[in-house]
Amino acid sequence: MHIDNKLIKDIFQWDVENWSQSLKFWNKYLSSNLEGLRVLEIGCGKGGLSLYFALRGANVICSDVDYPKEAEIFHRDYRLNNKIK
Repeated sequence: MHIDNKLIKDIFQWDVENWSQSLKFWNKYLSSNLEGLRVLEIGCGKGGLSLYFALRGANVICSDVDYPKEAEIFHRDYRLNNKIK
């Protein structure tokens, strides 16, 4: 999966500079295909990390009390609302 600057900003909405460094670790230790795996993100904000895992094939539960509608719209823009609930 190619990750450009726009996608990095969308994934790490709150702290791009620091959190984007975690991609090196995740890409090294996670399978490139997470198809069939389930991910739970609690306190997801607008759903950036949910986006990352769904793009890699995981089925994701994305939960936040403040931004549920914003996260739903955000994931729909990426056409991933079938992978993220």
